[in-house]
Amino acid sequence: MIIQEITSDMAQQQSAEELWAALFVVYPFGLITPIRWRAVGIIWAYCHFWFFMGDLAKLAVPRHLEMGSRRHQTFLRVLKYCTHPFCLVGKDSSSASPSASR
Repeated sequence: MIIQEITSDMAQQQSAEELWAALFVVYPFGLITPIRWRAVGIIWAYCHFWFFMGDLAKLAVPRHLEMGSRRHQTFLRVLKYCTHPFCLVGKDSSSASPSASR
């Protein structure tokens, strides 16, 4: 319950800061060159798009790295063997291939 209140307060504070920042860049009181509301909207859309893309990546990467699926297990079995041609120089090529061990 307390965590939800803190998170809610932080979200409200962030929204207020974004609003003040937007107002300042549109009406800068001569301190900086002003930009138009359309540019502010484009910047907000860009930032929010990449914010959500980053969140999707944060959710997808750990799930992908679990490596429990059959595809991952097959890939890890292949990685146990060196598949680069230089690994086979001077060695018996049948001992380095995954199919030879079957």
